[in-house]
Amino acid sequence: MSVQEFIEKYEIPGKPCLISGMTKTWAACYTWTKEILLKRHGDAKFRTGGGFKMKLRRFFQYMEQQQEQQPLYLFDRS
Repeated sequence: MSVQEFIEKYEIPGKPCLISGMTKTWAACYTWTKEILLKRHGDAKFRTGGGFKMKLRRFFQYMEQQQEQQPLYLFDRS
């Protein structure tokens, strides 16, 4: 499906659609494991949605233990 076909069929009428299989060949699906991310970037600092600064290592620990209805999430402004 071309971009124009997608726009006409789904975007313009606001019709929801599900696109599947797009990440099957994306290397990140297989190389961005928790272990690899911690090894390479465990001490990298991020901001959370709550405005806190947190290292990736600490964020993984938080996510394993948290039971909040609205958990923190990471983002990097740059």
